[in-house]
Amino acid sequence: MRNILKALDERFPNLFRTHPTYPCIQPTEIDANEKLTNYRFFIFDYLDQQPGFTLEEEMHLAMSIDNLQRLGLIKLNSRIIQLNYDYTKLSTHPIVLDIAQHSDQGSHLSIRNFKVELTNYGQALAKCCFAS
Repeated sequence: MRNILKALDERFPNLFRTHPTYPCIQPTEIDANEKLTNYRFFIFDYLDQQPGFTLEEEMHLAMSIDNLQRLGLIKLNSRIIQLNYDYTKLSTHPIVLDIAQHSDQGSHLSIRNFKVELTNYGQALAKCCFAS
C-alpha cells in the first residue's frame, strides 16, 4: 500500500504541471426500479500524459478523490466541463466496463461528466513538495 500511495502522491499532482484541468467521469448505476447507486470514485483521461498508473493504482486514485477534495487539494466541477472533449470515450475505460459487467440485470450506467483541477493550495503543494 505504501508504494501505491507514494506513486499517486508524486505522480498525480505533477500531471497538472502540463494541463491545468483534466476531464473525468463518475458512473452511476440505475436499476430497473430507478434506484441510483452512486459510485464514489472518478475515472480520468490523462490527455497526452502517460502517468504510467497500473489499473490497481488507477482504482486507488479513483477512490481517493473525495479525500483529495476534503484536503482542499483538488476541485471537481460538473457545471463547467472540459471544452472540446469527447467524454463518451471514457465509457470504455476498464473500470467502467467492469462495473457494467457486474451490474444487476436490468440496470444501466449513467455517466456524469466533470473536470478536475488543483486548487491554489494544491498548486502550491505540488510546486513546493513534488519534483518537477
